[in-house]
Amino acid sequence: MDVLSLEHSVRTAHYFPAYLHLFTGPMKSGKTEGMIYHLDRSSYSHLSRFQLFKPCNDDRSDANLVFSRKYGTVPCQPIDPAHPEDILSYIGKDVTLIGIDEAQFFAPSLSDVVTALRRSRRHVLCAFLDTDFRGEPFPAAQRLLFSYPDRIEHLTAVCEAQPCEYDATMTQRLVDGQPAHYDDPIELIEKAGRKEVYEARCIFHHVVDRSPR
Repeated sequence: MDVLSLEHSVRTAHYFPAYLHLFTGPMKSGKTEGMIYHLDRSSYSHLSRFQLFKPCNDDRSDANLVFSRKYGTVPCQPIDPAHPEDILSYIGKDVTLIGIDEAQFFAPSLSDVVTALRRSRRHVLCAFLDTDFRGEPFPAAQRLLFSYPDRIEHLTAVCEAQPCEYDATMTQRLVDGQPAHYDDPIELIEKAGRKEVYEARCIFHHVVDRSPR
């Protein structure tokens, strides 16, 4: 389905057309919960129908489900993160709301897809980590934040380096209990015998191993 064929969508009665709502922050900050809450709330109206998408390399749950700590699982369509434009081919004619989870793992061209959806008068919600374990921005996240969103919810979590009194704004990667090395790949493939953990951390407790290798 191309952009032109999407432009004949029906205007929703609940959101003005082309509204872009972003949910961003570190691990365990409620990004997915926030997005699903708004999608679920809209589904109470017969005028609104939503579709949910995620990158197919998010294998924490079933490939066809988005997991939320609060709401459980919600059906979704997995998409090759290298080809976010494939999202357009799955959009139903009566769909007025689009949700995209783990948006940081998509290619930066996801922002172009979001723009196409907005031009088709759809309301788009995206949930994503703003920075990686190094504390550096994901390319896709950076472009979304500069795609003229109508609302950005920059969420925080509880710092897991207890005791701590500060909000967590960063994501910590631990490998076998130690901070990951800066040169580790952004998407780390788990290996047998190695324990990989992600935690929400404040700026004072976020650590990256920068020692020479």
